[in-house]
Amino acid sequence: SFVRGQPRPGEGGPADILLRTKMMKTAGVLLATVATAAKLTVKDEPLSTCDKLKCPVAWRPKPDHHDIQGNTKEECCDKTCELFTCEGEFVTNKGYWGNVGESPQVCCDKMCGRDFQCDTDYVLTNPEQAGTEHQECCEPTCKLYSCTGLWASNDFKSSTVAQSDEECCELTCAAFDCSKNPGYGTNPAKLKNIGSSVPECCLPLCGNELEVACKVGSAVKPEDANVTLIGNVDEVCCSVQCSSYICPMGYKSNPSATDKFANSTDECCEPLCSIFNCPLEEGWANDTTRSDTVGNDVDTCCTATCRQYTCNATENWLPAPLGAKNNVIGATGPVCCEPSCGQHTCSQADLSLVPTALEIVGTSDEVCCEDAQCAKYRDNMTEMDDNEFCNDLDLKTCETKFHKHAETTPVKDINGEVVSEIRNVGLVPCKIDPVYNLCRYDTDSPVRGCHGF
Repeated sequence: SFVRGQPRPGEGGPADILLRTKMMKTAGVLLATVATAAKLTVKDEPLSTCDKLKCPVAWRPKPDHHDIQGNTKEECCDKTCELFTCEGEFVTNKGYWGNVGESPQVCCDKMCGRDFQCDTDYVLTNPEQAGTEHQECCEPTCKLYSCTGLWASNDFKSSTVAQSDEECCELTCAAFDCSKNPGYGTNPAKLKNIGSSVPECCLPLCGNELEVACKVGSAVKPEDANVTLIGNVDEVCCSVQCSSYICPMGYKSNPSATDKFANSTDECCEPLCSIFNCPLEEGWANDTTRSDTVGNDVDTCCTATCRQYTCNATENWLPAPLGAKNNVIGATGPVCCEPSCGQHTCSQADLSLVPTALEIVGTSDEVCCEDAQCAKYRDNMTEMDDNEFCNDLDLKTCETKFHKHAETTPVKDINGEVVSEIRNVGLVPCKIDPVYNLCRYDTDSPVRGCHGF
């Protein structure tokens, strides 16, 4: 229990203050004792471990330096190969300088040596070079190199130790620009050959007049001027001109095509009228007086035939039967036509021209004439029907009627076959019989050969 208003134990009362003072004195004594003990320990301590020492350049800490006691590099460190001198058949390799060691087996590389045997087409370039294998001691010569692109191998460089186009090869014609030399082009056959000049790498162009000459009658076409002359000059560069072409019969050389690049009749020659076929069906025939005239048309080469002529019937001229005169050269009635019966005079008084004399071709009585009585039958009489007979007619109309009697005669060929017929027509008039006063057939006065019946 405690009295209100008084400090509790441990809260700054007189007793507590006294307690604190004693504790502080005791702590001071303890600290002094520890310090004295520490001084005594340093003086009596053995050597420190090597991990306190920093090894100098070219030295490396020993593997167990954390556990080793020492104060010097010899005690705590190992030499590296950087401090070792390679001699004899060994050579220094800086790549080993970080290694710990003091022997040529650890610190050096064995040299290739002058007795090292390289394979064929390889060369021992540096005997003192580090190496024990072929690939370390030997280097390939150009004989083993394959040139690329625009380069080609050169035998003179085959023993050179190198492996590049520039060192082992020579430029080929593929790298030479022939076009920079006017009148020349690339020679494809030499693209893989070593060369660097026009004679070595190029061929003339067809337009190179100093190098290319065509034979008479041929020349280089403008469009072929830049063609490279690969092969025969006449086949590659030269084209035939019309001046060397011989026109066939019926043609003559076209003077305006002399320098034309062509080799055919159509292009180099002009046709003559002698070979022009005038169209007979259109009324034209070849004019022999124009055979050597240059031409290829009707107006130039042809003359009109009777096919184009119109016969004038009013002048008693008619077209020849079956177009017999169509292809005859001419343009007059006597030449192109046949006379009509209108020009004929019947030889006997009892004959007269047929009514169609102007429409019939003829010059004889047989063709052009008929019985003079035929006109009476045509103009004044009437043919009876099949059911009419003279005996049935009255006397008033008796002599105005007639009967047409037709006979057909067959025409046969040599084999007896009928090929045509001849029709003969006779006109039998009705006549009054004065004895019997009747109308009868007048069979004694038939008329034959009348036209139009």
